[in-house]
Amino acid sequence: SYRKEALAIRERIGESITADMYNVVGIESYNLQEYQDAAKYFQKALEVQKELGMENSLTASIIHNLGCVYGNLGEKKKGLKYRKEALTIWERIGDNRITADTYNAIGV
Repeated sequence: SYRKEALAIRERIGESITADMYNVVGIESYNLQEYQDAAKYFQKALEVQKELGMENSLTASIIHNLGCVYGNLGEKKKGLKYRKEALTIWERIGDNRITADTYNAIGV
């Protein structure tokens, strides 16, 4: 995809890449059922967030996305672990709508 190519170029030239950029490419890969690629991009996004000391809604979204990926890869326990971690962050920051959605996803 064009987004993957843009990330590859940015990485080659040493340009800063935001967690959101990695997350968007991860979502694109996920939607194409390229789960291994999606996991790679979500992990990179999470690394960026952790390096910046961020624990916000984006961090929770990335972690939740990892949970979805691992669930689709057949690693249900690992997927559940990530979803619960995301849930904890959303509860802490008070995002009630996404907290409810996550409870629903975990209960599926």
